[in-house]
Amino acid sequence: MESAARDLVSALPGVTSVNVTMDAEVPKGRGIGEKVTVEGVRNIIAVSSGKGGVGKSTVAVNIAVSLASNGARVGLMDADVYGPNVPIMMGASDARPEVRVNKLVSD
Repeated sequence: MESAARDLVSALPGVTSVNVTMDAEVPKGRGIGEKVTVEGVRNIIAVSSGKGGVGKSTVAVNIAVSLASNGARVGLMDADVYGPNVPIMMGASDARPEVRVNKLVSD
């Protein structure tokens, strides 16, 4: 991304030099403190909205796939009990999760 940004900005008329600084930070439990923990889980990303049909499932699937393609171990849960779309988007509409040792798992 850094080189792509540098190349694109450098190609603009009148630009003589480009400095790119990239930084990232993964916040630790902002807002929930140490009260809520899930064993073996370091980060949780929630995708939510008060309205249906705005692309929450699409955003959640794209985040999960992107993280997994970059080496992250990812779990994705669709909590829409009336019309879960994530299993369809992930090609797992026939999969049925089960509970093993108090954990929801899917093979």
